[in-house]
Amino acid sequence: MRPCLILLPAACLALAACDPAGPSSPAGSSASAAAINAEDCGAAAYQDLVGGPLEPALQLPHPGPRRYLGPDQSVTKDFDPHRLTVTSTDGETVGRIICS
Repeated sequence: MRPCLILLPAACLALAACDPAGPSSPAGSSASAAAINAEDCGAAAYQDLVGGPLEPALQLPHPGPRRYLGPDQSVTKDFDPHRLTVTSTDGETVGRIICS
């Protein structure tokens, strides 16, 4: 009887660690990032540049931090809601302008 009492809490802890709805669930974080993405750095004001030439997007009058992500460039996963990020898939046209 005693081994069952010892194993029961261990089994409950093991099952609780597999809970996908915990605080580190990616679904919750992507929803909050999407809410921040359009507004905090002002990227919404520059969406008319998407699909156009890259040069004007690299010279935007953005007062905060910014970065350019070129084709096949590796990036860090740090998230800064105030950083304006300009991406390009071919190195000549703007792919996206987002806050990240």
